[in-house]
Amino acid sequence: MTAFGRVSALESNMFRTAILESMQHREKALFGNYAFQTAVFMDPRFSFHGSNLFSSSQKERIVLCDYLLAVYNKLTNKSQTSHQDPSPLPANEGVPSTSQGKFSLNCYLSSRLGESSATIPKSNTLEIRLRNLQYQQRVDADIQDFSIVHYWAQKRFEDSEMWKLARVVFGAAATQCTVERDFSQFNIVLTKPRNRLKDQNLENVLKIRANKGMIQEALCAALQE
Repeated sequence: MTAFGRVSALESNMFRTAILESMQHREKALFGNYAFQTAVFMDPRFSFHGSNLFSSSQKERIVLCDYLLAVYNKLTNKSQTSHQDPSPLPANEGVPSTSQGKFSLNCYLSSRLGESSATIPKSNTLEIRLRNLQYQQRVDADIQDFSIVHYWAQKRFEDSEMWKLARVVFGAAATQCTVERDFSQFNIVLTKPRNRLKDQNLENVLKIRANKGMIQEALCAALQE
């Protein structure tokens, strides 16, 4: 979105039209993906009261009924093996944008999606709470250190069902690139000389190879416990 907004502002650039057409084609392909639509719908920078990113029928049919509730039903139907959640993540403060004089993603989104705010009606059922996401308070898109995962992690004790759902929604890859990389790692690890590697050991090795950037953070968290 940031790139989209920056290119849109380059009115005198001879490549602007061609680049925007390419971006629009890519955006159309992404929004044809249920997982991508759901992730955007749960992100308060893009989906808020007054945003016209999704039509009412899209919110009802595609995002709410056909995906989110179905995902949660699959989660609750899995084995009841419980696991302890990790330590609470640091909170992201809703500080105002400091990008004065620079490109503002928040302003660009306002011009494209609209701008408004509303009080979310109180409710109890998960379905109604999912519907009420379209009325959620908007978050400034120019906050540099905003993390959507941390945003939902802060609500984990307030609404554990939504947090459980958010972990799946924002854990889904927008493209198949990461999946292809994981398959490549699988072929590297499980070779003919190592074909007797136990399933659990194979899974552990693949987790480490696929998440190298998180090892240091995980070790620090483990040592603090």
